[in-house]
Order: sequence, then C-alpha cells, then structure tokens
Amino acid sequence: MSFGNYIQIKAWTFRHFLYIIILVSIYCAFNRGECVCRSHCLPGSIRLRELNKGVKPLDDIVQKIIEIELQAQHIIDETEQEKQRINEALASEIETMRLEIERKVERKLKQIKEREMQEAYQKVDEVQAKTQQQLEAMVECADNKKQEWEKYLMDQIVGW
Repeated sequence: MSFGNYIQIKAWTFRHFLYIIILVSIYCAFNRGECVCRSHCLPGSIRLRELNKGVKPLDDIVQKIIEIELQAQHIIDETEQEKQRINEALASEIETMRLEIERKVERKLKQIKEREMQEAYQKVDEVQAKTQQQLEAMVECADNKKQEWEKYLMDQIVGW
C-alpha cells in the first residue's frame, strides 16, 4: 500500500470516528440533560443510572470503534502483504517465461542459421559440380578436336 493510500484510509477512519463522537455529543445535548454516556453525567443522579442500564457507555463505544479500526488495519495489512506476495510471484513467473522465450528464440535462430548454411554449402557444391562438368566437357571437346586443329594449323603453316 502506498503512503498516500495509507493516509487516505487513516483520514477516512479518523473522520468517521469524529462524526460518531459528534453524533453522541449531539444526542447527549438534545436529550434534555438525560445523558446516556457516563462521561457527561452527573455522578449522583438516580434517573441517569436508570437510563444507563443496558446502554453501553461512550468509553465502550469508543473502545469498540478503536477495535474495529485495528481489525480493519490488520485486514488491510494482510491484503497488502498478499498483494505483494502475488506481485512477487507474478514477477518471478514473468521472468521465467522471458528466459524460456529467449532460450527458444536462440535455439530457433541457431536452427535457421544451420539450415541456411547447409543450403549455401549445397549451392556451392552444385556450382562446383556444374563447373567441373563444363571443364570436363571442354577438355573432352579439346581432345576430340585436337587432331583436326593440328591438321588445320599445319596446313596454314606449310601452306598445302
């Protein structure tokens, strides 16, 4: 929980606490002096003692409000801890997924590179084989025409 949220919750509960105190005070003031809270009553009044039977004094009400506030804060703290735990678990899971994706990408890149290199070597081998065939065909052609060229050159040189 951020500090700002904490202050807002504290302010909200304190404000409601003040509203309750004000409402109890107003009730006491408009009850024609027959106050039901012990803190404002005259100690010796028989009528007030009769009225107070079965009614919780203001101190008990305030104590109950404080207990409720503490319980609420405890619940909020537990919720924030659970939220933090979940966020940490999510961050861990995200990091694991990121590492797994990176590993898969690296493996895939390696496979693509190997495949492309194999294709390149295959093309080089094909070009070399074709060149070798052409070279052999030229040598064969030269061997076949060798006698013909020799005769032609002799005729040209000797002139017959």
